[in-house]
Amino acid sequence: MSEEIRSAFDSAADFFDSNPLSFWERIGKRTVHLAQIGYGGAVLDVGCGSGASVFPAAEAVGTAGRVVGVDLSEQLLALGRDKAAKQGIQNLEFLCRDMTALDYADQTFDAVVSVLSIFFVADMEAQIRKLWAMLKPGGVLAVTCWGANVLEPAMSAWSDIVQDERPDLLSEPSPGDRISSSDELAAMLRNGGADEPIVVEEAGSHVLSSPNDWWSIVMGSGMRGVMDAMTVGEFERVKSRTLEWATRTELATLELNVLYGRSTKPV
Repeated sequence: MSEEIRSAFDSAADFFDSNPLSFWERIGKRTVHLAQIGYGGAVLDVGCGSGASVFPAAEAVGTAGRVVGVDLSEQLLALGRDKAAKQGIQNLEFLCRDMTALDYADQTFDAVVSVLSIFFVADMEAQIRKLWAMLKPGGVLAVTCWGANVLEPAMSAWSDIVQDERPDLLSEPSPGDRISSSDELAAMLRNGGADEPIVVEEAGSHVLSSPNDWWSIVMGSGMRGVMDAMTVGEFERVKSRTLEWATRTELATLELNVLYGRSTKPV
C-alpha cells in the first residue's frame, strides 16, 4: 500500500501546489492554529506533503524551535524544500520516511501533527500509539481528517465516470472514507491511547475559479493514482467526460468538511 501511495503522490506533485488545491494550505494552517503550537517547540509532521502544515508550524515555533516533516513522496518533499529555500526558512527539514517506520525516542517532540494522512495507515490506532509515545508530557497530538461528503458533488460524478471505464480501480473504499465523523475520529484517537481527544468539525466549501479546476484537483491528489492506472484511451475518456460534466453543471464550489482532532498528553 505504501508504494501505491508514494507513486500516486509523486505523480500528483505537478499539480499538488497549484491554485485549485489551495485548500491544502488552508487546512494545514488551521490545524497548527488549533493545536496552539508554541514558540521554541520541536514538532514532527507526518505525511507532510509539500509543507502545508510544516510552514505554519515553523513560524509558530520560531528560530528557537524545529520542525521535521516526513512523507513517502520524494517529489512532494522536493516542492517543500524548494519553497523553504526560496523563503530562507531554516528551522525545518523534510525527510523521505514512512511514518510507520519512524524510530524517534519516546518524549522527543512537543507536538506531533498529521494532516490528511493517518487514514493511509492500515492500523491507524497502532500508529496513533506510536506517535503518542513520541510526545513529551504536555505535548499535543493534532490529527486532521476529511469530514463527510468531501469534494462533493464532483467526487461522486468522477467516481461514476471511473466506474464506467474501470470499476476495478474503485473496488476498495477510499482511504479518506475510513473516518468521516467527529465520533469516529475521537474513538480512533482514544483507542490509540490519546488522552481526552477534542474534535472540532468544520463545515466549509472550496470555491473554484472555473469548472476546469476540478481536473487539477483530480490530478493533484490521491485520485491521481487511479488515473495513472488507466490506459491512454481510458484516461482520455475519463478526462473528457469529467470536464464535460463540470462545464455542463457549471461546477463552482465543492464541499470541504474537515475534522480537526487534538489531544494533550498529561504532564
